[in-house]
Amino acid sequence: MSPIVHQPTRGASVLDRIYVSQPRYSVVRVVSSTAKSDHKAVVAYADSNQCTIPKLKFKGTYRPTSPDQHAQFLRYISTIDINISQTTDYTVKV
Repeated sequence: MSPIVHQPTRGASVLDRIYVSQPRYSVVRVVSSTAKSDHKAVVAYADSNQCTIPKLKFKGTYRPTSPDQHAQFLRYISTIDINISQTTDYTVKV
């Protein structure tokens, strides 16, 4: 068994490892993890034609909510008649 990860995955240490008995992976990358962690992720590809998808940054606009908007919503929702009729019988039959 020989290790194929040679880059550090946590700080300066190689903690996350992949061992193989035969050369199988042509591309091995250590990337930043998508989860909140101090470990990096190891990605191994058997096909050399695999390409990485570049990260896309998107800056969107949003409308922040205000206490007045919440109050307006609560006033509006209190005027709506929400009548939930039960059509299902929940009695247990033995």
